Amino acid sequence: MADFADDAIDLALEHFDRIPSGLMSITIWQLGGAVARIGVDETAYSHRGARFALNIPSIWQDPAEDEANIRWTRELFEAMERYSDGVYVNFLGNEGEERVKAAYRSETYERLAKVKRKYDPANFFRLNQNIRPAPVPRRRPARGSGSSV
Repeated sequence: MADFADDAIDLALEHFDRIPSGLMSITIWQLGGAVARIGVDETAYSHRGARFALNIPSIWQDPAEDEANIRWTRELFEAMERYSDGVYVNFLGNEGEERVKAAYRSETYERLAKVKRKYDPANFFRLNQNIRPAPVPRRRPARGSGSSV
């Protein structure tokens, strides 16, 4: 989050008042400082300019509470989404490839896909927030090596 505006705080508190499980929470990390002093191209972490990170750890034990807890989490997520300018990959659940891509700048994602192609071309390590290996570049035939009809 670029900022944590008063109306965003009010929304978070409003939802917190209705939290369905004592194990759930809303966590807000203040960023900046050392995080912001490292260049955005120096590591895979793409949110160097963010001032805050919000996470919704959705935890409960009783399966009878599934519907209420899932509904609360989704409602809070949707309410806070307008304040978001990205997603931290380590906060993701099983949300699909597009959501994983949203965790990175496009240049960073492409660089990570090339690293994956080099070290894990078969995508063996994929039970995670997976980045698929970049496609192998097509090679053009050398001049004069083509056949003529």
